[in-house]
Amino acid sequence: CNTCTLYCPEANTLMFDKEGNTSWVDEDRCKGCALCVYVCTDMLDRNCITMEMAGHEE
Repeated sequence: CNTCTLYCPEANTLMFDKEGNTSWVDEDRCKGCALCVYVCTDMLDRNCITMEMAGHEE
């Protein structure tokens, strides 16, 4: 529905593709605040987003 992209506090981090009707995260810019998850899950009751923390490679 694209609402999550409107609430992301980091510019150009949560992007939306109109043609594909999908959103994606620029992982290099994401701070992990999970505001998008809150909006999708709690405010909209859609449950379209899951937050998975990336592992750090050594």
